[in-house]
Amino acid sequence: MTKHDEYESPLAHRYASREIKRIFSPRERASTWRKLWLWLAEAEKEIGLTQITDKALEGLRSNLVVSDEAYQVIAEEERIRRHDAMSHIFALEKDAPDAAGIIHIGATSCYATQTGSSAMAFKSNPMRSERICSLGRKLSNISTNFSATFSSRHPPNRHPGDVPPNRALLILLDDVTNGIVVFPAMIRSQLEEELPFMATENFIMKLVHKGISRQDAHERIRVLSRQTVETMKTQGTKNDLIERIKKDNFFKPIWDDLDGMLDPKLFIGRSAEIVEKYCGSSGPLMGKLEKYRDYINSTAT
Repeated sequence: MTKHDEYESPLAHRYASREIKRIFSPRERASTWRKLWLWLAEAEKEIGLTQITDKALEGLRSNLVVSDEAYQVIAEEERIRRHDAMSHIFALEKDAPDAAGIIHIGATSCYATQTGSSAMAFKSNPMRSERICSLGRKLSNISTNFSATFSSRHPPNRHPGDVPPNRALLILLDDVTNGIVVFPAMIRSQLEEELPFMATENFIMKLVHKGISRQDAHERIRVLSRQTVETMKTQGTKNDLIERIKKDNFFKPIWDDLDGMLDPKLFIGRSAEIVEKYCGSSGPLMGKLEKYRDYINSTAT
């Protein structure tokens, strides 16, 4: 088989320079991850995470480029873990054993802190499901290019028929939301059912703070979360993840902290402040709606 028997993007083959191809290569992407993990660890050490040692940082600095041998480890691990980022972390820990347990601390797959990626431990096939969505989005937008080409060759005539559906949509939205009733007790009940899963990232971070490896903590959370979901789905039980954690000695270092980490207010960030600032009486939304005030008042129920 030659290169003429395999698909190759004509954009890369005909138009991309060697440097551009290198920048977008798998090795460059994976090596960039390693740089990000190093920078994250350096910043976390700077703000006081004592478990990140100088020796760990030196190990990361010495292994910033992903070797061919590391790629073999990554390929094998991904077959087992079915998670690319976790497989890369495992390979880096083998290259830099002094950094084992501190790589990726406090970060999601996109290096943003405390956004709940590790809470996906309770989900089934999260990575593959994300890929399915991405591929579906890619496929659904392929026809957009052809439509754009057609519209540029044949200037479209805007038809007044475009307007009624838009107006109808707004009328229906107003009808559905007008007089809406909120049930706080029901909201709290549903929130409490999911809250233990939402809090798992905080559990992991608290364990790491106690000196436990993030990867070990993530795996133990994943196991208990999957057990919890299984009984919820097959037996109709309530979410008993917290009870399971309180019976597992692995989590003993944080048993006394669990209840305090389940306060719903810990998971809303600045949302209340943002909503009030934008939608409150002196916010910009009220100013935008002022000229429609009479109509809004006349249709309110």
